[in-house]
Amino acid sequence: MSNNGGGAAAGPSPSAPVVHPAPAPQHPLPAHLLPANVHRSLNSRVRTSVQFRNDTRRSVDVVWLAWDGSPHCFYTLPPGTSGLLQTFTAHPWCFRDPTDPQAALVAVPCAVPNPHAEAVLHEPGTQLPVYFPPPVVRRATAAVPAVPGDPDSYNRVSIREAARQPWSTALHLTSCPAFKQQTAALLCCHHRLRHQHLAPQQHQHQQQLWPGLSSAEAAMAAAAARQSAHPDLLVLILAAAAPTVPVLRKPPPPFGVRRGELPEAAWQLLFA
Repeated sequence: MSNNGGGAAAGPSPSAPVVHPAPAPQHPLPAHLLPANVHRSLNSRVRTSVQFRNDTRRSVDVVWLAWDGSPHCFYTLPPGTSGLLQTFTAHPWCFRDPTDPQAALVAVPCAVPNPHAEAVLHEPGTQLPVYFPPPVVRRATAAVPAVPGDPDSYNRVSIREAARQPWSTALHLTSCPAFKQQTAALLCCHHRLRHQHLAPQQHQHQQQLWPGLSSAEAAMAAAAARQSAHPDLLVLILAAAAPTVPVLRKPPPPFGVRRGELPEAAWQLLFA
C-alpha cells in the first residue's frame, strides 16, 4: 500500500478510527501529458475529511488516484468496517475488489453536515464510481478538523455494489469488456454469414468463426443470420445473453477547481 499522496490513511475499524493528517499538496503533471479520460488528483489546498464505510459483502480497496491517474491503495476495508482519512477536495477516490476486477463498486454519500455555501454537494444516494470529497465546515466560517466519533466533522460515504439495470444498445459501452468482445465477434460473424453462402458442413465449424462465444451462442447467432436479416433479432439475442449494466454517474466538478484548469474536452468527459 502507498501512503505518499492523497491523504494518510487510518487503519480500518468498525467504529471510530484514528485520523492521520494529509500530506502537503504536490504539483500535478502538465495536462497535455495526460489522457483526457482519466481522473487524477488536481491542484487543491482545501483540506477535508471523509469516512468510508464498506457496506458490501466483499473486501474493498480504498484507492487514491495520483497526479498521473495511477491508483494507490491506502487500505483494505473488510465488510462492515470503516476508515477515516484526511485528504483534499480535488483528490479523487475509487474502490476495488482485489479479487474481482469486474466488480462495480461506488461511493454513496450521506448528508454533508453544514456544507460550505460554495461547495458542490453530492445528493445523498448518488452512486459515484469516482468520489471527490467536498469540504466540511461548521457554521460556514472555518474548516472542521476530523474528530473520531464526531460525524459532523467529516463526510460520511457508504461503499456499495452498484445498482444494475438491463442491457440496451445505449448502455453497451458501459458493459464489461468480455461481453463487448463477444458482441463484436457475434456481429462480425453475422456480417460474414449474410454475405456468404456456407455449405452445410461449414456450419459444423461455426464456432471457429467467432472465438469467445460458446457453441450454443454461436449456433444461435448462425441461425439468426441465416433466417433473418433484420437487425432487431440480433439485439434481442444480445439482450437475452447480456449481463446487467451498473448504474454509474459522473462526479460533479471538485470544489476549488476552475473549469479552465483542464482542457474543455477533458472537463466535459470527466464531470457531470
